Amino acid sequence: MKKFYNLKMMLLVALLSLVGVNANAQEAKMTFEQTSATAGTLTGAPEGVTATFKNTYKSNKIQLTSGKKMTLTIKGLSADYTVSGISVHVHTNEAKGKGSVTATLGGTTIGTLSITPMGKAWQRKSLNVTPTIAGADLVIEIKATQNSVYCDEFVITYSKKEKSVSVNIGATGYSTLYYSDRALVVPENVEAYTYKVTNDKLEQSKTYTAAETIPAATGVVLKAAPGEYTFAASEENGEEDANNLLKGSDEAAQTTGGAVYYKLSLNKAGDANSVGFYYGAADGAVFTNGAHKAYLVLPAASGVRAFLFNEGTITGIQNATTNSAAMQVYDLQGRRVQSAQKGLYIINGKKVLVK
Repeated sequence: MKKFYNLKMMLLVALLSLVGVNANAQEAKMTFEQTSATAGTLTGAPEGVTATFKNTYKSNKIQLTSGKKMTLTIKGLSADYTVSGISVHVHTNEAKGKGSVTATLGGTTIGTLSITPMGKAWQRKSLNVTPTIAGADLVIEIKATQNSVYCDEFVITYSKKEKSVSVNIGATGYSTLYYSDRALVVPENVEAYTYKVTNDKLEQSKTYTAAETIPAATGVVLKAAPGEYTFAASEENGEEDANNLLKGSDEAAQTTGGAVYYKLSLNKAGDANSVGFYYGAADGAVFTNGAHKAYLVLPAASGVRAFLFNEGTITGIQNATTNSAAMQVYDLQGRRVQSAQKGLYIINGKKVLVK
């Protein structure tokens, strides 16, 4: 029976959505060409990235004799970028000329190249580079160990991570979303809600519609037809909701910031129309929230075990009877009941969870 229940819960989770980062990245190249022994021109670099250059053999901006070196330092390439390739345009003397090329990021070697006699014909030589996230100075150093080595150009291949987010909305039509490091644009045919609780009622606090920006570090509930949707990174900050009781985490982590915690789920019976926020652990205790998921936090203890979604507002009810003629209680099959036990019911035309 326990195995069957675990399988059932796995199926319930499958009805909800999966969230992931779009890992695609576009490669680009920046090129540095010397104009003197102490300067050069950098092209193709991201905004804010600069270069400094020095050749210790001052007689020729592109030549190195034994014991001399060229050093190119790239500054300002942030951790949003990955360095994936480095090449140099080089040649040697006709029968002589040896040396080495070393590339470091933040002092850690990420690529090397040995230079051996290759004649006077210019050749493009690539370092054996380990793709590495930037965020520190990139230093490329060429040393000559035998006369002479020549270099007139450095090319650095880099890529920037796409910060768009791909969300697959499951059969329930609902999901949650949270990213602390980026604001996101709501795509067409999707709505995103923040929530607040007033007098044991779960209410939509703010709605973000298509083309509007969800601020960074804002937990939201998503509503859409089942399918995959892409949330592009926004250059705007978006309008925050000070009343929002949804929190989240970028990694799987323990819930924090309140007294009672709820997660998006279905009821134990798996009713498709029972989507709402339920205790994530017994009595609303701390539980492990999924990466980039949002959860509901109440600042004070509450006897409400679940909040169901129903056109923006639903009352959390702990028990119900039909002693009052004004209260109409029906089960999900439409049969009127006299005493509602634990479960989902239609009470006065609204779906409620009786605990």
